[in-house]
Amino acid sequence: MFAAATLTSSLKTPKGDPIPLRGVDFKVTIRDVGAWVTVAQHFQNVEEQPIEAVYSFPLPEGAAICGFEVRLGERVITGRVEEKETAFAQYDEAIQEGHGAYLVDEDRPNIFTISVGNLLPQQSVVVQIAYVQELDTLPDGGRFVIPTTISPRYVPQEQLQTASASELLHINPPRVLGSLPYGLTIQVDLAASSPIRSVESPSHPIRCLLNGDQATVELVGENIQLDQDFVLSYALQHSHRPHILLAKDMGSEGYVAMVNFWPQLATQHRQPQEFIFLIDRSGSMGGESIRQAKMALLLCLKSMQPGDQLNVYGFGSSYEKLFERSQPYTVETLATATQHAQTLDADLGGTEVYRALEDALSHLGNLPTNIILLTDGQVSNEQEVIQLAQQYRGRARIFTFGIGRGADELLIRGLARATDGAAEFIFPGERIEPKVLQQFARMGTPYAEQVKLDWGGLTPDWVTPRVLPPLFHNQRWTIFGRFPGLHPTQVRLRAMMAGQEYTWELAIDPEQMDATPVVPLLFARSALRDLEEQPMPDTGSRQQDRQQANPTHREAIVNLGCRYQLMSSATSFVAIERREEGDKTAEMKLRRVPAALTRGWGGSVASILPAFSPRNTRRLRLACARAMGDVMGIRASSFSGEFLRAEGIPDLFSLLVLKQQFDGSWSWDEELLNAVGWSWDQVTQMMAALGTDTEEARNIIATLLVLQVLQRDFRERLVEWWLLAQKAKQWLRNVSVTPPLMEPEPVDKVERWQVWFSSVASGI
Repeated sequence: MFAAATLTSSLKTPKGDPIPLRGVDFKVTIRDVGAWVTVAQHFQNVEEQPIEAVYSFPLPEGAAICGFEVRLGERVITGRVEEKETAFAQYDEAIQEGHGAYLVDEDRPNIFTISVGNLLPQQSVVVQIAYVQELDTLPDGGRFVIPTTISPRYVPQEQLQTASASELLHINPPRVLGSLPYGLTIQVDLAASSPIRSVESPSHPIRCLLNGDQATVELVGENIQLDQDFVLSYALQHSHRPHILLAKDMGSEGYVAMVNFWPQLATQHRQPQEFIFLIDRSGSMGGESIRQAKMALLLCLKSMQPGDQLNVYGFGSSYEKLFERSQPYTVETLATATQHAQTLDADLGGTEVYRALEDALSHLGNLPTNIILLTDGQVSNEQEVIQLAQQYRGRARIFTFGIGRGADELLIRGLARATDGAAEFIFPGERIEPKVLQQFARMGTPYAEQVKLDWGGLTPDWVTPRVLPPLFHNQRWTIFGRFPGLHPTQVRLRAMMAGQEYTWELAIDPEQMDATPVVPLLFARSALRDLEEQPMPDTGSRQQDRQQANPTHREAIVNLGCRYQLMSSATSFVAIERREEGDKTAEMKLRRVPAALTRGWGGSVASILPAFSPRNTRRLRLACARAMGDVMGIRASSFSGEFLRAEGIPDLFSLLVLKQQFDGSWSWDEELLNAVGWSWDQVTQMMAALGTDTEEARNIIATLLVLQVLQRDFRERLVEWWLLAQKAKQWLRNVSVTPPLMEPEPVDKVERWQVWFSSVASGI
């Protein structure tokens, strides 16, 4: 069930008191593959008594929080990282003595809580947090995200019995409907490695100035609410190039290297695989999220090949599965799964992802297995789910899709990282197809075995990630190394894939040194994540419980966090405002700052409900049905135009993808004819030129035309339709009809068909 989340009016705390947070400002500097971010939170006590303001907020799960300042007018107090218990003790002691105290603590790697203690009447303070993070890079650009909201988290019954009240309040803070008195501003300074072609945000209105390889971006509008993640995407004129970033280590005479490869791998015909789809059908997925998940599932089903196996799970408070065990991918099972996908609804209550994943992992077949999870990830037991997945590393890979405006980044990325999979995020307004089919392309890539990195004679004292990540074609592969000394050399990456050895090289030049602390901080954050996600005995529901059971492990986290002054699961930031005797007071009132409810959370009706459990799921469904109509209960048996438009997919590309048949071919109908601009008369002329009018021959013409349209009109989206084209070409090789003879005659049968089609079609 959900921990109780209080919904309040927009101007008061749950008890009717003024909200002390007045605004949140982000300033972002993006350079290459990293970003430096400062977050300023403005607090003001408008009451007649001292208060303690407590505010829980999200940050990226890979962020390295490296700075903490408190500004009181012209006065600046710099915070320090201390071991968690020490920081709490210093905070409490200062409060008891009447001083001001400020604490930042990690509840999850992506959820933090700031406590502003003993804020005096009419006093204002600005709390500034700094962090660095790696960017998500694409072959031709990048993506930067600022989480702004903590979506309501489902708390399993077992965790409710063991978690502390403060932990539950921090991961499920009070929430409001409507506008909050505090708003959001964002300014971004972007400098790229090549000229910038475009910058866009699918989440917010922005103003952007482009100047070659630089851009400045800011939000447009007043009182912008923190109710959805800020997403910024940019495209470059040239692809990223492999490179090494070097920097001097912090607090030592050593050095840190950040090695970035973009491996180019040969295309291989993939072998049959097992695909298990886990679809989140909890109430929080209501509305556009479940519609996006359904479309993603349909695209995945279309991209499978004969010889594969499939199964579909739906999970909420309980879980359902389409087949008891995975079944072969056939005409019949595809039809069954397609019909099932179109009827899915967000009607299963809470988000019990652990049990569904556990059942799927316990029924793995003999084929290489890919588990595809589509979810908003709004759960509280992320670490337990990730630890479960770690047990099956090497047996199954998990590929995750985070759906919606406030998807839980920790769960989405953590599951993929734990199993050598990959993560994607689908924000409302973004096109689904490229992300879905790029993931399938990754799954189809033969697994890169025996990945090794040769440091060229250098001896690192620490390499992170601890387990070398897998290689995906044209996807950034990053590793960090820390060295006591440095000299010019060549770093070599080697891998075996499908029996073929690959080697890539990059030069280390000690003369090229980055003067900023970004590289050492990113190294330290990666090393902390290695320690925090290292499999340990499950001695409790929380990560801290497991660390207490292994003092040496916790000590390593504390030492690393303190050395690099980074937040972690075992360290916190604390700052003390020393006051004169006359200003001291030990009496204060607690004010928990409410958060905005994630926009669109759970659909339009579910979003006004504070929490729900399996007992009232039926009542929730009835309420949604009355208010929204049966918009989610689509019962279409085929991909009609009405269905496509209802799912928000009216474009030609999506229609072509979804109309491909099980065997890889396309078949004529009025909708396909209209979409590609052909007539039945043109089809008849093509049949006459071929000299036959069988159904197979008609499908040959339809398939050749669709392939031509994809190549002609969607060349830049090749990664999206490449797998579908391979299915189609294999079908063309196997058809019984023989392409007409031509001079000179192409060797490959598919090429013969394409040359013949182009020749005849040009004359019609």
